[in-house]
Amino acid sequence: MNDKEYFKIQITFSKEGGGDDFDDVYIYWFNTQTYLPDFLAYSFSVNGGGNRFRIAYNERYISGIRFVDYENYKTIDSKYPIQDIDKLYNTKELKLLSKIEIKDIKVTN
Repeated sequence: MNDKEYFKIQITFSKEGGGDDFDDVYIYWFNTQTYLPDFLAYSFSVNGGGNRFRIAYNERYISGIRFVDYENYKTIDSKYPIQDIDKLYNTKELKLLSKIEIKDIKVTN
């Protein structure tokens, strides 16, 4: 993705102690040079379920803390394997659902 290399990490939960959403799956793409997460995806089953893919942009640091905004995409087919959602991004087969923008950030001690 973006001609960069990534560590791709999948996070799952066990049924015991995993809460109502134990079957959700999260995937993070960490840049192998910066070790920062540039992308994340998740699948969920509540409210009809689906897949989401988020692209971090507008990176800024305030008081040493990294903040980013996200473009939030969805798949057309919610049955598509979340582990392969980056392929849909690369072929421009995701639909932009929303933008998540953080404004007026204040960091206090």
